[in-house]
Amino acid sequence: SQITVGDYHTCAVAGTSGAAYCWGYNSFGQLGNNNLGVDSGVPVAVEVPVGVTGWSQITAGLYHTCAIAATIGVAYCGGLNNVGQLGNNNLGVGSGVPVAVTPAGQSILFGAPPDTALSSGPIDVSGEVAATSGLPATIVSNTPTVCTVSGATVSLVNTGTCALTASQDGDNAFAPATPVTRSFEVTPGAQTITLDAPTTMMFGETATVSASSTSGLPVVLAVSGGCTLDGSMLTATAAGSCVVTASQAGDTNWAPATPAVQTITIGRAGAVVVISGDLV
Repeated sequence: SQITVGDYHTCAVAGTSGAAYCWGYNSFGQLGNNNLGVDSGVPVAVEVPVGVTGWSQITAGLYHTCAIAATIGVAYCGGLNNVGQLGNNNLGVGSGVPVAVTPAGQSILFGAPPDTALSSGPIDVSGEVAATSGLPATIVSNTPTVCTVSGATVSLVNTGTCALTASQDGDNAFAPATPVTRSFEVTPGAQTITLDAPTTMMFGETATVSASSTSGLPVVLAVSGGCTLDGSMLTATAAGSCVVTASQAGDTNWAPATPAVQTITIGRAGAVVVISGDLV
């Protein structure tokens, strides 16, 4: 199916089986049949490395030969290697059989995400991670109790240090990259309080007060001035004013909220005069 000529040897790929054959000069092992130094005037089969089922292409050089494995796409070379032409990082050492070409190196570029508040929600780190090979990098969380990862989206679970590792396993052309780990702090989230209380009341009147926080943590209510509070029931006990304060102290995941304050003006109640007795 394909034939190639070097300076003193020729190689070809059999169309049906995908087997490779070479013939000619073999002083440096360029025929790839593990019979270095023995020339051949007829085609001899190129030795097949473990894991290779056949060849898709073959090329003969001056004193070396290279071929591509049909199924796995890996490149192999054999023959003279005085200037590294076999590409196996073993310069000066030739081979009478095909040896795998060493994949190109690659590295991971990974910028650490900035410290992020828990309340900020998921963050996208796709723009922070890349492999120099252009192959897609894989990101995993080393601290799943603090953060989890799906694709390039990091979900924040709790405060603490979020450690992420980016890796790239390589392929036929590129060797696996050395994994890179980066970390950032998940800081307590910000929370706010919503307070629902009246602005005016009359002496003796009652009203319901409620408050909630965006964190979902319970809110503490306190009053001062001319009112009392029983649970969520507010009672105006003196004319003047009453101040209702709602606060949330936070926890390990949430920073303290700025207290919400409502001042209530309490008016004097109307008096009713009752006259009793006989009118003359």
